[in-house]
Amino acid sequence: MGLRNDLIRGSLVQSVPSSYHKCRCDAQFTEHNVCRGHAALYNRFKPYQFSLCPELDVEDQFEAVFNVNRLQKGVYNFPDVNCTSPDSRGILVIAQGGIHMKYNARQTYNLILQKFLKHPIFRTCAEQNKAMLIWTSYQARQSESYHELFPYQSLRAGLPFNEKMAEYIERDKIHNLVTMDWLNFTTGAQHTDGLHFAAQANYFKAQHLVAVTDLMWKEKMFVDYPKQP
Repeated sequence: MGLRNDLIRGSLVQSVPSSYHKCRCDAQFTEHNVCRGHAALYNRFKPYQFSLCPELDVEDQFEAVFNVNRLQKGVYNFPDVNCTSPDSRGILVIAQGGIHMKYNARQTYNLILQKFLKHPIFRTCAEQNKAMLIWTSYQARQSESYHELFPYQSLRAGLPFNEKMAEYIERDKIHNLVTMDWLNFTTGAQHTDGLHFAAQANYFKAQHLVAVTDLMWKEKMFVDYPKQP
């Protein structure tokens, strides 16, 4: 949305013309199958391939890979990544999770963060000082009216989850892992379906992530941790 400067349809790659009206504005982030049906087109791209960032040279653009892990698939891939090459600028991983594990911190840490930390390609990139890692913690995702139906998604479950995740990160001496804590910002934020944030919250988070990533790159905040986290 930011790259296209289009808050109405900016996050949509394409859609069926007869159904396009269903995906305007905040409806881009609903669970409606029409609005989400073309998400796969974002799985791997460089901005110029979508006519974005025309002021940047093609060779200056990073490749974006969206790797959605649903646990049962259990795969994290780093296609064509070779951090030992002098031409490699490394990788940035932005990890988020917990809701599908009912905010069980131990399970989330083992199945998400440690999957990255133990991955041989990520490990090599870290050893080459070419890996940046951001963890987005629990956010106030749920409207109060949903708390009785889904108590494990409430603040009562989310706050201890954030604290426990921070303990695990500190325990395993993972340095320069940046945690994005949007709890105060997202409390009371508008939702599309009681759980997923609407455009304003999503757009702010995206801008914040870009700004933090830029700072990490400039400050050379590359993740560092023992070989056996």
